[in-house]
Amino acid sequence: MEQAVDYFKKAIEFDPRTPTSPQMVAETYMLLRKYDQAETYVDRAVALAPDNFMVYPDKIYLHVLKDGNTAKARRAIEEAFEKKMELQYAGFYHILSEIELL
Repeated sequence: MEQAVDYFKKAIEFDPRTPTSPQMVAETYMLLRKYDQAETYVDRAVALAPDNFMVYPDKIYLHVLKDGNTAKARRAIEEAFEKKMELQYAGFYHILSEIELL
């Protein structure tokens, strides 16, 4: 998986303005349980595309996986809801349900 991170980082070098590559780095770091590194890249993806609903589930799950911080996860959900992203991604309701179960 570390090789995948390297490839995604190369993609960032070629196109630093697209949110997809930092998001993929974040997801890979989450799989590796390297949550601090994942947070850096998920924040970068959100900064590059704050209206991209596909980035927020990673941000939400990261807070729960990293330290069980459901308050931060809820804030990320609220941020997404403020942008009406739940209309684009029904999975937000699944995430909310999972957080309620914690």
